[in-house]
Amino acid sequence: MRRIGPGLLVLLVCCALVVAGVVVYSAGNHRVGGAILAVALIGLGLLIAPALSAEGRGAESAGMLGRRSDVGGFDRPRDQSGL
Repeated sequence: MRRIGPGLLVLLVCCALVVAGVVVYSAGNHRVGGAILAVALIGLGLLIAPALSAEGRGAESAGMLGRRSDVGGFDRPRDQSGL
């Protein structure tokens, strides 16, 4: 039988907390439901953040910094005055 990895286990716990938080919040107990949702969303953010930073480092090393000023024509609309 395969073991569940720690990342998958944290993801399952956070998803269960989101569902529980929504149920408690919709039942009328907004303070407790909001606290459960806050903990769950912080946990999901901490779980997703390392993957996003790795994507950013890969794009940076490939030379895609994503500055709008590097792309011509997108900073300002064209002058339509005709002068």
